[in-house]
Amino acid sequence: MARSKDEIAIERIVTRHSVASRARQSMFSKLSRKTKSREKLPPPVLPITDLDNGVVGWDHQQDPEMPLNFTQSRKWLIVSLLSLITAMTPFASSILAPAIETLAKDLQVSSLTMASMPVSIFLLGYAVGPLVLSPLSEIYGRYVVFISATLWFCVWLIGCALAPSIETLVFFRFMSGLGGSACQTIGGAIIADVFPVSERGSAMAYLQPVQAG
Repeated sequence: MARSKDEIAIERIVTRHSVASRARQSMFSKLSRKTKSREKLPPPVLPITDLDNGVVGWDHQQDPEMPLNFTQSRKWLIVSLLSLITAMTPFASSILAPAIETLAKDLQVSSLTMASMPVSIFLLGYAVGPLVLSPLSEIYGRYVVFISATLWFCVWLIGCALAPSIETLVFFRFMSGLGGSACQTIGGAIIADVFPVSERGSAMAYLQPVQAG
């Protein structure tokens, strides 16, 4: 018995919905498998100290001194403090821009180009700093280099506030930029030290918008 056009149309609609439903189920199942595979990632294996074979590592896999074994509250405190200083240093680089005309008047600078130098020279320090700070953080550790660079950044900012001339201000801003580059340079490495690969994305997602800003 021949089917009517309405029956054929209804069958086609049902078929399309069935195909779309199977496609969605397949996509959801793939996403579910990927999520489960991420959850099942084994913890990283730490090198254990074996002086007889010349291996210097940690005391055991749960060594509390190992950054990967820090508590979650301590890890996120580190990320929060890191995000705070990462927001402050780019802010310091450009906060001077609206005051260029006032700066030129106070320091008796006739050239607008020279008056703008304290703003741009800070970014030069941003570019040069990582060339020094990155290797030092691998040799002496993140903590020592990061804290020292942050103190350096703050001390030279005080010098910027007390600078008696434009030349002195340009020099102080460059030195401040060197210290301010530590958060941009070492921040990602600190997160990599503290979080395993399976958890690193969420910490970087928290830090990245601050760096972009």
